[in-house]
Amino acid sequence: MPTLNLLPQPKELTFKTGDFKVPQLGWIVLEDSPAARDLFAGQRLARQLETVTATPWKVVRTARPEAAAPTGKAEGEIRCVADPAIPHDQGYRLIIQPRGVELRARSAAGMFYAMQTLAQIARQNPRRWPVLVIDDAPDFARRGVYHDTARGKVPELGTILQLVDDLASLKINEFQLYVENAYEFRRHPEMYADTTPLTAEEILIIDRACQVRHIDFIPSLTSLGHFEKILNRPAFRKLAEAEPEDLRKQGIQTWTKEPWSLCVTDPAAKAFLRDMYDEFLPNFTSPTFNICCDESWDLGKGRSSALAAEIGTDQLYVDWVNYCAQLTARHGKRIMMWGDIIRNHPEKIAQMPADVTLIEWGYEAFHDFVGRGAVFAHSRRPFYMAPGTSTWQTIAGRSPNALGNIYTAAVAGKQYGALGLLNTDWGDNGHQQLLSISLLPFAYGAEVAWHVPAGKPVGKPAQLEPGSHTPLITDRQQVPGLQNFLRAASIQLFGDPTGQIGKLVYELGTTYQRLGSKCFNAAMEFHLFREAWESYESAAQVKDPALLKTRNALVKAIKKFEKCPLTHPDGGLITRELVFTTLTLIHIIDRTLARRHILGQKKTLPAAALRSLAGGAEDLGKIFEQLWLARNKRSRVDDVLVHFARLAKEYRAAAKSKK
Repeated sequence: MPTLNLLPQPKELTFKTGDFKVPQLGWIVLEDSPAARDLFAGQRLARQLETVTATPWKVVRTARPEAAAPTGKAEGEIRCVADPAIPHDQGYRLIIQPRGVELRARSAAGMFYAMQTLAQIARQNPRRWPVLVIDDAPDFARRGVYHDTARGKVPELGTILQLVDDLASLKINEFQLYVENAYEFRRHPEMYADTTPLTAEEILIIDRACQVRHIDFIPSLTSLGHFEKILNRPAFRKLAEAEPEDLRKQGIQTWTKEPWSLCVTDPAAKAFLRDMYDEFLPNFTSPTFNICCDESWDLGKGRSSALAAEIGTDQLYVDWVNYCAQLTARHGKRIMMWGDIIRNHPEKIAQMPADVTLIEWGYEAFHDFVGRGAVFAHSRRPFYMAPGTSTWQTIAGRSPNALGNIYTAAVAGKQYGALGLLNTDWGDNGHQQLLSISLLPFAYGAEVAWHVPAGKPVGKPAQLEPGSHTPLITDRQQVPGLQNFLRAASIQLFGDPTGQIGKLVYELGTTYQRLGSKCFNAAMEFHLFREAWESYESAAQVKDPALLKTRNALVKAIKKFEKCPLTHPDGGLITRELVFTTLTLIHIIDRTLARRHILGQKKTLPAAALRSLAGGAEDLGKIFEQLWLARNKRSRVDDVLVHFARLAKEYRAAAKSKK
């Protein structure tokens, strides 16, 4: 029986006897029906097949419904047939027979997904395709990726377009870019003076690229909290809810040194947000807008405190959400929003628009999607589960945590009837992680959003009390079917015909476990990189044997990465990013060993060794800058480069102290 590594895995696959021999000239026949006549999809499939089969493929359209099955004259054809009998709107049936291929779907999206599966089959069997029948449909109607552009990296247009194309191949159908000030607002250019923003033209191009790939490109813009990058500018500071110093004087703990949220009672703040919406939203064809409104911890604690005392902070929050919804409706869109605030006031959800989509988010493998999801399951509002890639505040990611987090979200979401699974990729503290580190968890999110693995039953919402549940999986456990997934991701995402790179990337993302010290929402290697030389808190938590054992494994990994023959359009860049990430981890270990030797054991280290570390840090900084600019606008790269420079300075200072 043939072996196929498909991503996502189809629901039902039955192999038959025989195979289909790829002809010298192939035809992709589009039936004259909205479900099957998508020219872009057919052309894209032709290009995909030509790449792997070394055979030219031509796209034609037919108006002959009787010619639906590959027989006689249809020999060697791929026929795309509109079939209203397919049960799911995004579902499809793929039939490979010795004389031809049928793709059946009732919608254009379903036909597109059938084409992605066929392209994946051809990638593994270039000249002879196994005879089979696949019946397939997704578990989640909405399968999304959420990418941060606000914490440092603003991707170049080409980077985003390649990512969109990769996600489309994995049947992702929703994409969001998180924006705070990284957009070129014409009315308020001072907002983005410290970054290189996305432009309206770029958004329009991305929107069109998403449309033809059946991806809903949803605008996402901070609308309440997380406003510090704008409020820290003199022209906008007056719009803030509170100054952090004033809050500290009241004994209120603050998150940042800058104002955090807009003042919801200030007419000028309302007018400013209206200006932002009016410029931003017309660039998107999506009917939905993510207003965010998360982590507004200072709401009602500053200028709006009098009204908060009168009506309650919860009502203050709901009223602001409804104001945002009114602004959004002016552009013909409905809202979605993060659910962390309103989840604590479920009785207030009824006051919000009936079509608001709520998003339950959490980023540890032990996050209680079960208990917290129950709140939204009772809300009579559509809702998503939002796990994450676990790559932010790391160097190499946290692979086991990421997959465990995504798996738990998918299982709980399916049980509760969540509309979507939105896989988030944040960039906290400078967005230091490279894009290649996020690709594997992107792929796993696509896998389980389409086909949720069998998991522990979570019961019915009526039987559950929020906050009273154990996780479905921890980051020390393996998700079901891990090895099969890693092999499929290697072949179908990275373009590694050997099927090895997925496992290598996953193992690279276990470095945080190998070091033997776990951190919340971050990896130990990130703290060891950012920790000042004389500060010994993180370095004291790791041990020399674990450091040395991990270092040896990383040295071996470099050669393995270099041997993987990637056919992905960015294959060379992916390899460079993974090798650089590995070299950075090795440097962090060497740095930590040196600090433990000098600070922890009170021993000396040759000045030459410290100067060598300084040179290594400088070299890594130069390579990091090159890799950043290979995918991203210059934006805030200096925010990370300063840390490489700091390391070099610390090493040289330590070397001088030995003289």
